[in-house]
Amino acid sequence: MDENLLIHNYFLINVHGQIESCIFPGDDLDSIQCRCIFRNGPDWSLLNADNSTNENDVCYISQIANKVDDGKQRFVWNLPFEATFKSTNVFGWPQLIVIVYCIDNFGNDIVRGYGWIHLPTKPGSHVERIRLFAPDSATMLNRITSWFVQSRKPTFTDARLAAGNDGRSLVAVQGTGEVTVHLNLLFKDFKKFGFEFDLHQLFLQHRFK
Repeated sequence: MDENLLIHNYFLINVHGQIESCIFPGDDLDSIQCRCIFRNGPDWSLLNADNSTNENDVCYISQIANKVDDGKQRFVWNLPFEATFKSTNVFGWPQLIVIVYCIDNFGNDIVRGYGWIHLPTKPGSHVERIRLFAPDSATMLNRITSWFVQSRKPTFTDARLAAGNDGRSLVAVQGTGEVTVHLNLLFKDFKKFGFEFDLHQLFLQHRFK
């Protein structure tokens, strides 16, 4: 984290960790990859290595992982990531989005699942399990087509839409798997803006009356 960020008039969240592994029960996949991106509200800015605030610049991509021979349909990536956010308002709390995909015989990326969580609201170490889902075809004809041609499976035009609620009631999805994520969070200057941590209830509270 840049030391110059510590003197400005906003609070900071630094998150680092790794996308550890994924389980696809009942699937015949042999190798998959994952991408990790972030989504945040309008009052937040994501600061990458050069202190720019464009969230689209921050994307982590794993290596291709082969299935572990343990009978659990498990794939291990151990993909490291890090990001620092600044804000003056907790509305639009940052989200971590994971996209899991494979590559077909023609070299096309086939999304096998989207998943997301809000970053934990207390500092420290956390282990989160993210349920994955994939959009389902709207018609029987499309389902048959996507079964024969994997690249015809429906996807989101922007992966960040998977973590939003606009129009989600109109999208049919199916569960596909689960991703395990390890997170470490550092918070700074929340008390300056009237927020404090209740160690008994373990969540962020606003202390202004």
